[in-house]
Amino acid sequence: MNNREQFEVRSFSYFESEGDQELQLDKAPLENEIWTQIRIRPESLPTGEISMVPSLEYLRLMHNPIRAYRAVGELEQKQGFYTYNLSYPELERELRIRFTDVFPYTIESWEETYPSGFGPSAQVLTTKARKINSLKTPYWQQNGNEDVSLRDILGI
Repeated sequence: MNNREQFEVRSFSYFESEGDQELQLDKAPLENEIWTQIRIRPESLPTGEISMVPSLEYLRLMHNPIRAYRAVGELEQKQGFYTYNLSYPELERELRIRFTDVFPYTIESWEETYPSGFGPSAQVLTTKARKINSLKTPYWQQNGNEDVSLRDILGI
């Protein structure tokens, strides 16, 4: 997806019925950018009734068209945490992201619920994730040109 006057999308699929696609989308907030927006400026998260492009991974996994869908966003603050709730009524999908209410707005957990499968055998599935550990290391001091030799790169 390229961000131009409109979003320019190139999509490739293993499934013949979906095939390779090139399309243009009118600008709308992207669910994929919410994660970064939380870390930088969560007060600017879209709230109320909005039009949003759901996670591109979700759209591909569920074989849904790449487009903006009607969504409802809510930002709640409680006991030192924010929770951003995003609901897509047409997709019957909900995403909840819980993060600290002070910079750097660390994401502590997330939960996604949606029906999986098709027809009467579809089941509502929920995926949950939570942070169990955090490492703060001197990243820029851990690697240097002297750490890697040409032999290491070439495997000889």
